Amino acid sequence: MLNITFHHTNYHDLLTFYSQKFATPIVDQTVVFPDDAAIGKIQVITLGERIQCFLSDYTALQPAIVHRKKVDQQYFIVRFDEITEPGPNHTFITKSAASITSTTTDWIFFENAGAQVRSVNVMVDNAQLQQWLQPGEEAELVLNYLNTPGNTPSYEPFDTEYKFLFDPVFQHTYTDTLGSFVVQNRINLLLERFFTRLYKRLSEEHFDTKVSVYDLERLRDIETLLTYDFSKTPPSIADLARKAAMSTSKLKQIFKETYHLPIYQYYQKHRMNRAKAMLISKKYSVKQISDAIGYEDVGSFLKAYKKTFDEQPQLVTA
Repeated sequence: MLNITFHHTNYHDLLTFYSQKFATPIVDQTVVFPDDAAIGKIQVITLGERIQCFLSDYTALQPAIVHRKKVDQQYFIVRFDEITEPGPNHTFITKSAASITSTTTDWIFFENAGAQVRSVNVMVDNAQLQQWLQPGEEAELVLNYLNTPGNTPSYEPFDTEYKFLFDPVFQHTYTDTLGSFVVQNRINLLLERFFTRLYKRLSEEHFDTKVSVYDLERLRDIETLLTYDFSKTPPSIADLARKAAMSTSKLKQIFKETYHLPIYQYYQKHRMNRAKAMLISKKYSVKQISDAIGYEDVGSFLKAYKKTFDEQPQLVTA
């Protein structure tokens, strides 16, 4: 299984990382995969002067786990993804969706051999989002939602309109003038549709956060401290409250409002997710994983894993 782990917030740097990992050159901001890894390519293009897009168009020849590790610097990644995988009786199953994620959280993608991957990823910061959105209520509502850490990432399956805009991105060559115009135009229209629909959904749900921007910043620090090193005993709630400069009762209340789980349930959820990612990588033994996420004995880890995922870790590594 291929293991691809990165933390880049610049797509040109990410392309260089792929070029080095697969020992293949960058030509016209494009990396063509070697024959033993995949059939196809990845590419970086720029919208306007600053906005970077990462395009993927390939068929995987071996299974892979792709892990974007979280970083402190916040960017938003608007994703338009289509994955087609072999199904039963020589059929194919296609899943496609638009979503938005943040670089302040981990993102993990499991890719099976034979999967056909087409994706458009656009990385933006708050300032660029404000330029896209209309000043006033629309920008305030969307930015407030995206900057609240515990909110579920916006996700919606492709409909016919999304497909109409998405397909031409992969049907034209970006290096010629007309193809470049079509690709940039379609990506801009995809972004416009995504944010228009996000604003409409938030308006209908009457989204509103009761947590101040100042408290959100402190919560992000607490969340980072809580999930930084699972091999160590997590800080006590009293220690976390002192770090956040608020009472324990306030910390517990606004943490649950923001992340939708009590503090230690949130910790345990991400602790187990880390364990599962390590298992799937097939690079670690159950004992090594148990040690890495802070269990004193393997038996306790096995019980916790079974409780979380309703399966034994050995089934994942088999």
